Amino acid sequence: QARGSKQQGRCAGAGQGAAGAMKYSREAENSTKSCKASGSDLRVHFKNTCVTAAAIKKMQLKKAKKYLEDVLEHKQAIPFRFFNGCIGRHAQAKMTNATQCRWPKKSCEFLLHLLKNAESNAEVRLRTALCNKAVKFLKRCQDVYWSL
Repeated sequence: QARGSKQQGRCAGAGQGAAGAMKYSREAENSTKSCKASGSDLRVHFKNTCVTAAAIKKMQLKKAKKYLEDVLEHKQAIPFRFFNGCIGRHAQAKMTNATQCRWPKKSCEFLLHLLKNAESNAEVRLRTALCNKAVKFLKRCQDVYWSL
C-alpha cells in the first residue's frame, strides 16, 4: 500500500508548484540571459551521465556542444575523476589533467540533445549540470523458475 501511494503521489504532481511547473535545483541570477532544460527518467547510465555533465559544467554553450561532438568522434575524452572504479587509463586523459577517461556515447548524445533543446534561449554559459538517478524499472523473471 505504501508503494502504491508513493506512485500515486508522484503522478499527482508531488514536489511541483500549484501550476504543475517543473521545479529546478537552481534559479538563474539573470533570467534574460539563461535557459533551462531537463530530462527525466532517461534510459542512460547515471554515473556516465553525471561525469559527462560535470565535464561540461560552466562551459560556454558552443564550446560544450563542440566538446561533446569531439567526444563522439573520439577526438577528446571525458575525464572520470569520480565514479572511476575499473576505468582504464588513456593518453587522451592528459588533455584534461586526469589519468582515467572514457567516451560515453549514449550519455553524450542525450546531453547534446538537451543542449540543442536549450540553445534557442541561451547565449551565455551553463551554470549548473545536475544528475539524479532515474526510477528503477522492474525486471522480468523467467517463468521457468516459477513453474517448478
